[in-house]
Amino acid sequence: RYATNRWFSTVTLYEGYNYSQILYGINLCYISNFGMKTESDRPEMLLAFFRQEGVPLSILRDNSKMQAGKLWTEYCRQYWVEDKFTKPHHPHQNPAESVEEN
Repeated sequence: RYATNRWFSTVTLYEGYNYSQILYGINLCYISNFGMKTESDRPEMLLAFFRQEGVPLSILRDNSKMQAGKLWTEYCRQYWVEDKFTKPHHPHQNPAESVEEN
């Protein structure tokens, strides 16, 4: 089981990244971090995560529009990943949110 959240930086990294997608292994206490140039890179980041770490049983996320996009949903269905959501306006339910704060 993994939880995910996006992080934005006002400073562009030397690779050109302004966004970071964090995937937190809930039972493993393990963090994977993927840099992105735009928010629309999330579906490709998801595939990179599958290649690098393996396909998780489930991903817990908030209800952001980008993660609810067609490609994200298609990839989760294609790889049999259960797509779980936090309740609206309850970010504390997402363990990836608290990892960012520490």
